[in-house]
Formats: sequence, structure tokens, C-alpha cells
Amino acid sequence: MAAEGATIRAILTAAQIGVNLMVGTGRRIYHLEENISWTERKMRSLHSHLKEADSKRSTSHEVANLIIDIRDLAEDVVDILNEYFPHTESQGASGILSSATKAISFDLAIEKIKRRVDDIENSMVRCGVTADPNAGAVIDAKLQDSRKSFLHAPGESKIFGREGILLKLEEEILSEDSSLIIKSIVGPAGVGKTTVGKRVYERTKNRFEVFPRVYVSQEPNLGELLLDIANQVGLSEDKVQEDLERNLYLLLKEKRYIGGERSLVPLDILGKKEGKELFFHSILQPSEEPLPLVLREIGERILERCGGLPLAIVVMAGLLKAKERSVPAWNQILENVNQGAQNDCSKILALSYQDLPTESKPLFLYFGMFPEDSEIIVNGLIDAWVAEKLIKLDGSRKPESIAEASIDEFISRNLIQVSRRRSDGRARSLRIHDVLHSLCINLAEDNNFFCILHKLKTTDTAPVVRRITCTSNQDVGQDYRVPYKVRSSLCFGRGHHQLLNFLIRNAADLSSLQILIIEIGHGQENNLPDEIAKLSSLSYLKLKGRFTSGIPSGISTLKNLLTLVVRSLSSRVHMTGRILQMKQLKHLFLQKVSFDTDSLSFKPEYPKGVEVDLPNLETLDFDEVEGYYITPHSFNESKLRKLRTREVPRQPLSFLSEARPSLQNVEDLKLGRCFEDEMGGSVPRLDLSSYQYLVRLHLEWFPSRCQINFPANLVQVVLERANDKIRDLVESLKTLSKLEIIKIKDSYGFNNLDFSGEHNFPQLQVLVLRDVHFQELIVDEKGMSKLYKMIYRPPNLSICSQIIPDRLKKIMVVHGR
Repeated sequence: MAAEGATIRAILTAAQIGVNLMVGTGRRIYHLEENISWTERKMRSLHSHLKEADSKRSTSHEVANLIIDIRDLAEDVVDILNEYFPHTESQGASGILSSATKAISFDLAIEKIKRRVDDIENSMVRCGVTADPNAGAVIDAKLQDSRKSFLHAPGESKIFGREGILLKLEEEILSEDSSLIIKSIVGPAGVGKTTVGKRVYERTKNRFEVFPRVYVSQEPNLGELLLDIANQVGLSEDKVQEDLERNLYLLLKEKRYIGGERSLVPLDILGKKEGKELFFHSILQPSEEPLPLVLREIGERILERCGGLPLAIVVMAGLLKAKERSVPAWNQILENVNQGAQNDCSKILALSYQDLPTESKPLFLYFGMFPEDSEIIVNGLIDAWVAEKLIKLDGSRKPESIAEASIDEFISRNLIQVSRRRSDGRARSLRIHDVLHSLCINLAEDNNFFCILHKLKTTDTAPVVRRITCTSNQDVGQDYRVPYKVRSSLCFGRGHHQLLNFLIRNAADLSSLQILIIEIGHGQENNLPDEIAKLSSLSYLKLKGRFTSGIPSGISTLKNLLTLVVRSLSSRVHMTGRILQMKQLKHLFLQKVSFDTDSLSFKPEYPKGVEVDLPNLETLDFDEVEGYYITPHSFNESKLRKLRTREVPRQPLSFLSEARPSLQNVEDLKLGRCFEDEMGGSVPRLDLSSYQYLVRLHLEWFPSRCQINFPANLVQVVLERANDKIRDLVESLKTLSKLEIIKIKDSYGFNNLDFSGEHNFPQLQVLVLRDVHFQELIVDEKGMSKLYKMIYRPPNLSICSQIIPDRLKKIMVVHGR
């Protein structure tokens, strides 16, 4: 029947366009997606009525005309979709409507279709034509085949043995039922519940106006969860402070939710075929030759001991990937794994830990000091490792580079997972599976690596515990002995009250404590105890949270303090200005801090504030900090490596442009709102051409009249809020021979950006454009010869009017808002 074929074509065309809109753009385009979704749904409905209509056509002239109307309508729908989306299948995001005018024209065309559908539906009611509930089976089968590529987008890892469940969940979540769906993925630990949930989330999130994702541990903090959701959906700070629960409810109550009924989605262990595919896929790189038959046979025998559990399979594969590909090496692994019971996941995971290099084992155990299911920021983790002196130096690499290599090893062995990546591909944040997290805790306790605070007990003599972590809200109580020579104490969110009370009661007995990290979640306000200033051996202090009473001034008396990190999560927190005169400090990181002047004197030539006088400082990182000023004499020019400052009040850093570099060894420089003189005029020049060690540069909020001279060895540059200055800056960057990454953010006032030209940007590998208002990017095949990735987040409502060349579309990753 011609009408049936026409409706099927219309359904499949609309479905394919819907998929490509979601995957190709990576963002929400409501004015397109809603119309496409409506079209597919209505074509399905009309198709389901055709069987009964066909049975009545010979006896009813009106029904016969109705079938003709459905056929004509479906063919017109296909024509409209092909006219406005001519290349979605082959080009993904590039098939999106190319102008706002065309988008409006498409909307008008769909409105006409809607009126015709209303007429047809009224005719079906008059003629008594009902739907066939089984009519969608053929279409669903065709859609499943067409969506195979949707499940395995380029650059995305395959999830073995879960294709059917992914398709089922995707279709149910994207159904038009307006009630609330709760999908509970259930199964044994390590079976892949989180992996499946994350993949479905990534594939469906852009069909919703807001799409928060939170991790709920076995000891959830409701306030932190609600605040996390509020931050993700854009609830304003004043609404959060006023009444978080009520205002979040009011914001979300009219939104479209996953709709339907509560249901369980069971995940079972993998079958032999799927388990084998996952196992050998995890061992071999795509470009590698297949394993020799003898190694494959040994591998299959090892695989049998994993019992089909995906976590055990990938960890064992990671272990084998790290070993020499020889029969003796693999047979040794087989012998070790055979010593435990079959399906003994903990035995397999422990084997992978035992195989780690000696210097890597304490680094891995450190993951157990973080709360279960928490996101672990790489920079903070590395700082803690370095402060703990857990990094074994090799004389040639920086500690941070050695630490990153260890993280890469853990990732390769599938012992930790990357949660977020940087633009250059490096890990920004990490997560660890709860089974592996429990392994870390058990091994740490066995090896006396750390102790959880609430597990401290009374003993005849004080226990020898080097590290205490607080990851639970369980009270430590009063019945315990303070550990002997405890060196580190850490709290990441949960249990901070317990840790603060522990410090208050026992500060006098913690004379050996060198490292204190207190990170308190967004949703809780706390007062920091003055007893922190009694911890005289502290060398590393990190405080992150909402501190209502400010930072204890006694911290400035800690003579051994080398690293201080204070990050306020609310308004600016008060801190004594004497912090800026702690001569021994090496690293100072402050966010949302306002310095109190105390009785410090001022120099008349500078605005009111505290002079930075830190001769041993290597890192200064200030964000939204008030009440200070920097002079050419604030630092030892040979020691400072990183200077990142933002919103310096009426204080230009013009001394940076002197003929002889004032900070000759600086490697990382960020300047924001630092380009006005004392009278509000703009600084005419920033000359960094003599800074031979400067490789990372971030400039923000600088005037168009300011002339910038870039250093020759620059590797990464970020230009933020550069506006009409941006084209001149891009032109200046073209010939830099070592520049690998360019990031441009929040800029407007120009029509095009030109990246073309032979030999221009010779080493550029990554180009990032976030909320940049332009009409066209100009490229050719000669410039940017090494570019392999473009990360693109379009400004609101501009995706239809921005022209991006095909060369960039092929390597473009689009980020949603």
C-alpha cells in the first residue's frame, strides 16, 4: 500500500534527523527538536490506523479519500524534511538549518502540516477508524538497525552486551508520556550499572531543557544533592540562599520529565561471547595485531575466572595489557588467579593492585581517603600527593608530571575512571568504582596506610596512624586514643563536623600534623576553630567551603606553613592581611577572599590594601580577591613560577612590560582586569616577548587599545572577553612555532576569525571556542596542519547563523550549555 510506505519513510526520516540533531550538535535546539519529535509521533499514529482504514476503503468513499490524504501528507513531510535537512545523515551537525530565516520557514511549514493532521484525525474519528497496536513492530525493527551507529558514535567506547538495554531505555525515556519515570538499573556490584546509566544519560540529555546528574552514595547528604542539582539547572544564588527546596521545586515543576512508571532494569553478567569481546577489546589497541593463538588461549582461561563480571574483566585486561606479551608472563597471571575461587572479584582486583610498581601503590590507596562516589579533582589530588611526599622524584621530571604519569597508568589498568577531561585530553577529574574504593580502604587498613576517623578505638597505647580521613557522618565519640605521630588529616565533604570537633579537642596532641585538608560541601556553613592555629607543624593547609566567621587570623603565625589554599564557596570571606607577609610561603591559592588590614601600614602611592611581600613564593593564584596590591618587589623574580590574578583593584601590572623581565622564570601567567591605571585609563602595552619560560598565558578583560606582544615559546593561550581585539590577537599568534592550544571565550564585536595561510599556526593541535560571537571561521588546507580537535560551544541562539568550514566540522566536539 502506497500510504503505508510513505508513512514509514516519513517516520524513519524524522527519527534519523532527531538522532543527528542530538548527537551532532551536543546541545538543545528546541525549536527544531520539538517539531521533529512531533512529526515522528504523528506519523506513527497515522501509520497505525492504515490497516483498519484499508479494510474499510471498499465500502466507504470517505475512508478511501482518507488513505489518499495520509499518503499525500506523508510524502509532503518527507519532502519538507529533505528540503530543510538535506545532509544530516552524512554531516551530523552540519545538516542543521543554516540560518535563522530558514529555521522560521521550517516552523511555518510544520504549522501547515499540523493543521492537515488535525483534519485527518477528525476524519478518522468520524469514520470509526482505530489504531492497530502491533503496527509499530516493523518500524521499530528498522529504527533499531538505523540507530546502531547512534549507539557507537565516533570516539565513543562500545558497551559490550548492552545494546538492547540501551535502546530500550533510550526509547522509553524519550517517550512523550508526561508523568515521571524512575528507571532503576539493578544488578551485582561491578556489572556495569553506572556505565549503562551514564551512556543513556549522555544520549538523551539534550532532549530535555535541564538535565542534572548527581551521584548518590550510601550516605547521601540531601542538602548537598539539592544544591548540586540547583547549580546544574541554573538556580540563582539568591534563590538558593532564600529557600533552596521551594525555589528548586518552583523552577522544575513545569519542566518536561522522563515520563512513565517506575520500573526495574536488571543487568546480568555478560555471556561468554560478549565477555570475550570486552576482554580482548580492552587488551588490544585498534591498530595492534591480533594476539598469538597461544596467548589468546591463556587469556580465555584467565577470562573464565572473571565470571562474566565486566569490572573484573576490564581490570584483568588492564593487568595483562601492562604485562609483557609472553607465555611465561601470562601463565604467571593465570597461576595467581587460579589460586582464588572462581568469580572472586575481590581476588582479581587485589591481583591488579599487587602488580602495581611499589611507588604507585600508596598513590592508589590514597583514593580510599575520598568519600565513596565522589568526583576527585586531579589538581587537588596531585597537590596532596606532592605534599605527602608520595611522589618518587627521578631527577628529570617535575613532581606533577610524575603524578600525571601514575594517573595515566591507573586509567590504563582500568583501576580508575576519567570523569571529565581537559581540552588537551588530560584528565581533569576522576572517579573510582565503589568496589575498588572498598578495596583501597581494606588494603589501607591492612597496611596501616590510613585510618577512618570513626574507627579510632581505645588502646593501652596510642596507635601508630600516619593519616586520618573522615568520609562519614558517623560520630567518633569520646572513647578513643589520639593516634601517635599522625601526619595528615583529610575531610572531603562528609563528616567535617566530626573532624572539626576532633581538632578542637585534640589540637595539643597533634603536634606532628603536617597536612590538613577540609573541604565542606556547598550546602553547609561552618565556623573554623581557632585551634587550627595551634597545629604548629602544618606545612600544607587547604580550606574549602562556606566559612561564616572568616579564616582564623592565627594561621598567619604558622611558621612551617608552605602551602595555603582557601576557597570560599559563598561571598568573600575575611582573612588577615598578615598572610601576605608570611615569608616562608611557597604556594598561595585564594578564591573569594577579602584581606583585613589589621594594623598594617600603607604606602601612599598605592590604593588602600596590603602589599604582597612573599620572597619565597613559587605560586600565587588569586580569584576574586580584594584588599592587596603587587609591586615589582613583591616576589623573588627567580622563584615565582605561576602568577594568576584577577580583578586587581585599580592596580596595573605595567612593570611586567619592562625591557628586562621582572619575573624572569614565570611559566604560567593569568591576568584579568589588570589593565587600568590609577585614574581608570587603560594600560597601553603589555610586552611579554622577553619571557622565555612563559608557556601558558590567560588574558581576560583587556582594552582594545592595549598592545600585546606574546612570548615566543608560548604553548597554550586563553583569550577571554577580548571582543573586537580578538582578530588582531589571532593574527599575532599565527607565527608562534610552539603554540599547541588556543582557547577563545566570551568574545564578540567581529564578523570572522581567520586561521588560514600556509605555515600559520604550525603546531596548533586544539582550538576551543566557547560563547564566541562570530559569523564565519576562515580556514584552508594549509594552515593549522596539526589540528586534530575543535571544541565548540556556540552562544545562545547563534548556531544557525555561524558558518563553520567542513574541515573543522569533521573534528568538532560540540558542548552544550
